[in-house]
Amino acid sequence: MTSSERTFRGYGGANRARWDDVVRRSFERSSRGADDDSPEDVLRAMVKDLENVSRYRIRVEGEVLSRFLDRFADLAVSAIEQGDRPGVADFPDVVQAAAPVFAAAGLAQWPVHLAKASYYARVADGDDARRRELALAVAACRTPLDRVEVDLATAQFAIDLTEYPSAARLLERCLAVCTTDPTCAHRLPEVHACLGNLHYTQGALRTALSHYQAALAADVPRDSHRTLRAQARAYHYSGRVLHMLGREEEALASLVRALEHRYATHAEYERKSGFQHIAIGEILLLGGAWEESEHHFTEARRTFARLRHNTAAHAILDAATSRLEVRRGRYDEALALLDNAVRGSRAGGYRRGAVLFELHRANLLFRRRAYGATVRSVLAAIGAWLPFLRRGNGSRAVRGAVEYAWAFLRQALSKRQTPPRRLTCPCRAHRRS
Repeated sequence: MTSSERTFRGYGGANRARWDDVVRRSFERSSRGADDDSPEDVLRAMVKDLENVSRYRIRVEGEVLSRFLDRFADLAVSAIEQGDRPGVADFPDVVQAAAPVFAAAGLAQWPVHLAKASYYARVADGDDARRRELALAVAACRTPLDRVEVDLATAQFAIDLTEYPSAARLLERCLAVCTTDPTCAHRLPEVHACLGNLHYTQGALRTALSHYQAALAADVPRDSHRTLRAQARAYHYSGRVLHMLGREEEALASLVRALEHRYATHAEYERKSGFQHIAIGEILLLGGAWEESEHHFTEARRTFARLRHNTAAHAILDAATSRLEVRRGRYDEALALLDNAVRGSRAGGYRRGAVLFELHRANLLFRRRAYGATVRSVLAAIGAWLPFLRRGNGSRAVRGAVEYAWAFLRQALSKRQTPPRRLTCPCRAHRRS
């Protein structure tokens, strides 16, 4: 008995046709995407479907293959946006082995390369492989829309590397294409959201805000999950920027819109809602609403625990909660949370978090006059940023680091308007009947 026969015997007995039907139906279900599982769980199942179809050479209709490939690439990118790994160790090998299946159906190969590039985004030392896959994706593009899709992913990669001029060129090209080509116009919200992120990371807050608002104002169909995702991101970061500009009540309103925004699936809503709760809690904390702030941090922790969210998400939450503990005078608890935040950022590949949370920790240690520990924490923050010097553009990375740090320091030191009254949360959980 061959290994293939042993594999499908448990599913369809010795009947190969029955096994083929089981695999084909599973593949079709994955292509439709009617489930509410988390992206990495869905990806894990889709990788298994891909493996079965390519390994046993099971014939699938071209329309189903096309739908499957589009969803597969989209989920891979979505999972990375959430800070997740696809959770499959041999992900690139399985995807590559299945590539001939899509090629035989005459489908463009750029989604295959985009999915692999997304995987490498959260793999240690994966930058070179990610760059290589994105270059292959560009070469595989057939239409202007294909190129926009790949350029958006490549621009985000450039932002991650603090190669801001490269990202700006890519995004300006996307903007020009989406403005003039009707087949690409529906991607305008994503382009503006990415442009907003580009300016946000460099401290150009008002320019970033204008792009987030443009993403929300774009005249495109609202039934696309890509549009919904881009606009949710625009609401979220608009709130972040408004908060940094001292416009607290507007910031809360924008973040509550993000929290109550319609998503493609309930699972995606829940995953995003944790981060909305953190952002709302941080603003309420500064506005003196400690109890409401704690409520939102607790909701975020429940969400992350329920969805088995990654260590980077918990790190962001721990860092936010540490500020609440500082306000309450619980410095030991705050330091413990910041220790967790630094460890989680490193474990989750969240490089900027490792730097920022280590600096928050150094600031708290300095306030407690633990000067030796302060120096060690500052050196650790510098060490967390040094890997950027070995990346694609070392000098640009250094300048980007300075720009990023100075933008946030400038906002922290600027004279902020004191809220005329104690802030209250406008979200449904706190509305009085």
